[in-house]
Amino acid sequence: MFAPNPGKYPARIGRDLEIAATAIAMNATVVTVNVSDFLAINDHMRLPGLYNPDTDEWLVRPRRRETEAAGEGGHWDMHRLLSTKVMRN
Repeated sequence: MFAPNPGKYPARIGRDLEIAATAIAMNATVVTVNVSDFLAINDHMRLPGLYNPDTDEWLVRPRRRETEAAGEGGHWDMHRLLSTKVMRN
């Protein structure tokens, strides 16, 4: 997440942290193929959800809300279908 030698590595300080913080604040799922940094963040602060569209795999399943009723496919499948639709467009 941080480059120890800024001259040697491209600047990417904090971008994944910003995305994770926004996802936590908005209770939104992070959809990315770059899951390693987000798994490290999840070790310290639980993400609302983490999905890899390349592998069609939930690495952090979204929590169900008590007020949500799971449909026929369930809450997680709804997120998967929405993210797949977005990726195809």
